[in-house]
Amino acid sequence: MRGTWITIVLLATASVCAGCATTPPPAAVPEPLAFIGTLDLSGQGVGFLLTHSSDLSCAGRYPSGRLPEQFTVEVTCDDELTGILTATKTTGLHGTVALSDARQGDVTFPAPPAVQPSPPGARRVASGHSYVRHGRGGCGSRGGPGYRLPNGKCASWKHRRH
Repeated sequence: MRGTWITIVLLATASVCAGCATTPPPAAVPEPLAFIGTLDLSGQGVGFLLTHSSDLSCAGRYPSGRLPEQFTVEVTCDDELTGILTATKTTGLHGTVALSDARQGDVTFPAPPAVQPSPPGARRVASGHSYVRHGRGGCGSRGGPGYRLPNGKCASWKHRRH
């Protein structure tokens, strides 16, 4: 009887302690990293360089020089990490990167500087004769000497070079 009593006490204690067990708190979701992206147009296709303020940088290259509206590029980082850059070019270029260590980040590509138009009335001065074809037929096809004057017009025989 004494053995039965000990078994009952042990079972009762085990069932009470089973309710005391706590589950670990859920793992905290890491805050997304913030990358600045730059484009490299110097080689074949389009290169991407992603930099983070922690000196983490990743690079990848899209094989074509023409980017679709949405695309993915494999990137390799300087600390042996790899990742996938997914970007869209709806209004500007922006994207996300998923790294092999499960971290993720947002990528912002700053807008390129705007090209400043020439002020009204400014003329481009040509040095020498222009031999650029302008789609209107060559100057030689009009019976002239076959070259253009600095103002872009076809030279006539009275303006020929000496």
